[in-house]
Amino acid sequence: MRGDRNQRPRQRAATQRGDCWYEERFAARATAWLQRAAERGIEVRIGDPDRRYLPLDAVRRLATYEVRSTTDLEDMGRVQASVYELRDATGS
Repeated sequence: MRGDRNQRPRQRAATQRGDCWYEERFAARATAWLQRAAERGIEVRIGDPDRRYLPLDAVRRLATYEVRSTTDLEDMGRVQASVYELRDATGS
């Protein structure tokens, strides 16, 4: 995602990203970049504790885990975090 937001993701079989959906502008950039990767056939996995800017309509939940929180932002000792698969623009 460095540099130009129109930069194309490098070709690979899969990519994994986590905890990128805590701030609106960054979340939009991360989602757009990852959707371009998915459209190129790259399998995209996301790990996130269901933050506000995670586009739930663009992902499919694969698993959910209870994990220890490492920050005071959640204001609790444990949170639920999920692993998602990002759908491409066609919804598949």
